[in-house]
Amino acid sequence: MSTLTGRQAEDASVRWLEDRGHRVLARNYRYHRFGEIDIVTRLDDALCFVEVRARRPGQPVSALESITPGKVTRIRKAASGYLAALEEEPAAIRLLALVVDLDAFGRPGGISCISMDE
Repeated sequence: MSTLTGRQAEDASVRWLEDRGHRVLARNYRYHRFGEIDIVTRLDDALCFVEVRARRPGQPVSALESITPGKVTRIRKAASGYLAALEEEPAAIRLLALVVDLDAFGRPGGISCISMDE
């Protein structure tokens, strides 16, 4: 997936989240070498760490399958770094994956939200 397509998928994801009441706090938050979180939001009393994945039709691995256990570990480490910088811990923490379906031309279409909470 190209950088432009990835950015379009993230932009579509931000709009999707905002339409559902999320307030975006950060995009592409990087915690040292441990990893990056695509989007950080607040929804009511929950702080949400969001991984965005997009795939074109016919890709050998689905967008969801591309989120490996190693990737989840890196997201958790980056989330820990984000939380450490806060003055107070939120009441709830959520790890979410947004799966963006792309059309044959790479344009974002439907979006599905999957919890990665344990």
